[in-house]
Amino acid sequence: FGDLNISNNAGTGLYVDTKSLGTTFALNNTSGSVDTTGGSALFLDPLTTNMTFGTVTSANSTGAGVTLDAVSGSLTIGTLNVSNSAGDGVYVNNSTGTFNINGGSITGVLGDSFHVNGGSANVTYDGTINSSANRVAFITGTTGGSVTFGGLIEGEGPGQGIRLTNNAGDVTFNGDVSLGAATALSNEAVYMTNNSGSITFGNLDVNVNTVTALGAIYGANNSLVTIGGGNVTSVGAAALNFDLSKIDITLSSITASGGTDGLDLTNLASGSSLNSTTTTITGVEQTGIKLLNSEGAYNCGTLEIN
Repeated sequence: FGDLNISNNAGTGLYVDTKSLGTTFALNNTSGSVDTTGGSALFLDPLTTNMTFGTVTSANSTGAGVTLDAVSGSLTIGTLNVSNSAGDGVYVNNSTGTFNINGGSITGVLGDSFHVNGGSANVTYDGTINSSANRVAFITGTTGGSVTFGGLIEGEGPGQGIRLTNNAGDVTFNGDVSLGAATALSNEAVYMTNNSGSITFGNLDVNVNTVTALGAIYGANNSLVTIGGGNVTSVGAAALNFDLSKIDITLSSITASGGTDGLDLTNLASGSSLNSTTTTITGVEQTGIKLLNSEGAYNCGTLEIN
C-alpha cells in the first residue's frame, strides 16, 4: 500500500492473524492513519512489516489498544493515542522488529499501559502514560534489543508502578517518571529482578504507603540500575532495597518511615554509588541504614535518623 487509512467505530482497525495457518505474511505502506472505537487499532500476529502511520488511535477497546505479536521488520507511528482499553495499552510479544512511536498518549487503560514480553525488539515510545489501574510499564523476558521511553510517565494508586524482570535487553526512561504523587502506591513503585541488561531512569519520583512491599524501589540480581535524579518517599517499607546488584543512584531526597529498615543495601557490586542531598529515616523497626557486604561509595547528604 501507499497511503493506508482505516476508520472503524465498532471493532479492530487493522487485523492480521496468520499464526493458526502457519504461514508468513508481509505488509508494507508508506503513510496513513488508523482510527478505531471499540477495538484494537492494530492487531498484528505474526507479521513482517515496513509500515508508517501518521496517527493511530484506539478508544474503548475490549482488548489491547495495539498488539504486536511475533512481528519483525519496522513500524513507525507519528502519534499514538490509546484510551480506556480493557486490556493493555500497547502489547509487544516475542517480536524482533524496530518499532518507533514518536508521540501521543496512553490513558485510562485497565491492563498494563505498556507491556513488552520476550523477544529482542527495539522499541521506542516518546508519548505520555497516565494510569491508576495497573502497571504503567511491564517489561519482562527480553532476550536483547531495547525499550526506551521518552515522555512523562505518571502512575497513581491503586496502580502498580513499573515492573522489570528477567531482561537481557536495556530499558531506559528518559522522561520524568512520577509514581504515587497524588495517591500513594501500596506496592513497590519500581520492582526490578534478574535483569542482565541495564536499567536507566533520568528522573524518578516515587511515593509509597504500604504494609506488604519489599521497598519503594526494589531490585535484586541486576547488572546496573541508574537513577539520575528524583525523590523517594516510603511509609511502611524501605525506601531503597537492593541486593546483588550494581547501582548508580542520585536523588534529591530520601524519606523512609516505619517498616523494617530505612535503606537496605546488601551485596552491592564494586563501583556502586548512592548520593542523596537529604536522607530522613524515622520509626523503623530494626536498622536505619543497612549496608551489608556491599562495595562502593554511599553519601546520604544531610542525614537524620530517629
